[in-house]
This record gives sequence, C-alpha cells and structure tokens, in this order.
Amino acid sequence: MSTYVPGTDVSIQGISATDEYLIVDQSKCVAFYIDDVEELQSRYDIVLNYSDEAAYRLRDTIDTAVFAEVTNAASGLDDADIGGTAGSGISATTANIIQVFTAARKKLRTMNVEEIGDWIAVISPMVAAVIEEKAATAGFQIADATLRNGYAGDFLGFKVYTTNNLATTTYGGKTCELAYFGKARSIHLVLQKAPDMVIKDVPNRRGRNFLPLMVYGLKTFRKNSNRFLKAYFRQN
Repeated sequence: MSTYVPGTDVSIQGISATDEYLIVDQSKCVAFYIDDVEELQSRYDIVLNYSDEAAYRLRDTIDTAVFAEVTNAASGLDDADIGGTAGSGISATTANIIQVFTAARKKLRTMNVEEIGDWIAVISPMVAAVIEEKAATAGFQIADATLRNGYAGDFLGFKVYTTNNLATTTYGGKTCELAYFGKARSIHLVLQKAPDMVIKDVPNRRGRNFLPLMVYGLKTFRKNSNRFLKAYFRQN
C-alpha cells in the first residue's frame, strides 16, 4: 500500500502466486455378496440392510477423511487459551466450556476470520455431553438440550455439529481429539462420484455381488487454513 498523491505516479507492485491443487485420488468400495438362498430365508430385507450399512461406512469414511484435515489448521486452541497450561489439551467441563467457546471466538476474530453467521464447531460426543449439562443449568436452547449426531443447534454463536469421526493426536503427552472451530466449508471436498450401487450376477452362483463406490479428493488450501482452529480436547 502507498499514499496516493494527485497528479503523481503510483507505485505498481508485482503480484506472484503459488499454485495449489486438489487431487481427486480416493476411490472407496464396500463390496458384498448375497446369495439367493440367504435372501430367501432371511426374515428381513438383507439387501436393503446391507446397502444401508455400506452407505453408512462410506459416509464415515468421508467424515473421517475430512476431519483428518483439521490437523492442517494454521492455529490451535489449547488449555493455555483458557488460562491453563500451554501445550496441554483442554479437559472440557461445565465450569470451562463457555470459556472454551469464547476463547475460540476471540482467537478467530484476532485472525480476521469473517464473521457472517457461518461459524461452526464440530465436536465429539464427549464435549457435546458437557454442553448438554451446561445447557440444562444455564438456559441455553440447544436442540431442546439434547445434542445428536449431525447438526445439534447453536451455542455461543457457533452452529454445533457432533461426530464420532474426529482425528486424534498425542498432545502434551495425552491423547486428544481435534475439534473444528471456525468458518464453515474451509476444507474442500470434491465428490467426483457420489456413492452409487452396481449389482452384478456371479457366474456359477445363485447370488449377486453388490458394489457401492465413491470417488473423491480433499484439500485444505493455505488461505483456508487460517479460517479455522484445531482445538485439542483431552480424552477423559
């Protein structure tokens, strides 16, 4: 930046850029075989049940891959940010959970993360249980005070989501979960092929192979790595 003086030339600065790429290189298949006899003798629809199970596994695979990217956040949130020990994970309690969320807000604002109503927190059931306890005594309305997997409600300016698929790491000598605090959609996911099912007959057998497949790629771009935090929560 330079000061503009009327009638004088301005200083032109060159701009350079570093290319970043998202590579779609992940193909996942949950294949299974069902024999006609098994299908005939089953008391329930095993094709539907196994198809649903395969879909859940594919969903969890993507969920786990996305949250493994949280390690690429440029900044972290740990016990020091709530007045505790630097280099140690947070032990979430009803006494400090509000402080955790306000500390996250403060840090994101310091990082100049745009605050346009799409800040989210993705936490584990362990931390969700602490919020439930706090909500029950502090009057917060979070999905009728009952968190559930997926979108759970709003808490202190964050849209809260819960998942069992957070990454874990060793931090301060303890196993910690890596929760996500920050701007939504900061981790890029390209789903080149949404999960679908191909069913193939098997030669010399009375049955079929079921082949659900998805193809995707993930990337945390450098700019977006400054739009969310990796929060270290100790597993108690």
